[in-house]
Amino acid sequence: MSAIALREATEADFETVKPWFEDPRNNVFFTAELRDIAEYKKMYYLMALRDRKNVYYMIETEPERRPIGFVALINIDHGDRTGQIWYVLGDKNQRKKGVMTGAVARVLDRARSELELHSVHTWVVDDNVASIRVLENNGFARIGVQRESYFYDGRYKDRVLFDKLL
Repeated sequence: MSAIALREATEADFETVKPWFEDPRNNVFFTAELRDIAEYKKMYYLMALRDRKNVYYMIETEPERRPIGFVALINIDHGDRTGQIWYVLGDKNQRKKGVMTGAVARVLDRARSELELHSVHTWVVDDNVASIRVLENNGFARIGVQRESYFYDGRYKDRVLFDKLL
């Protein structure tokens, strides 16, 4: 695995993440309202950063501190101590190097120790094999399938549901 560091994302990171979120190879896996966006607006990013139910992290190489990806804990419910994780690898040269597996592991550690979450969940489109591998390598369990609940390019696909007790 490449050496990585995490830091909380800030407003200054917008220009870095903007092309990652606009890239069809990434946003094809986003929820419908953010899928295929031609221009990811700063307003969306700022609203998300300011929402107290979300925590966003930049993934950076070490020791260079070059941004290569993004991991988020969203929909955090401090009462029930749960949250949802999602992630984007912006630098495609970092694929298959364990970067996202390591970043997710670190965010899960923070979710447990700093945010005191008890569980984390997410969903993945059924043909996103790389993302499924990241989750399984981090001990997530498949808990079900939402059949044909993802519509893209004129066809339905399943969402595979995952969770992990921390």
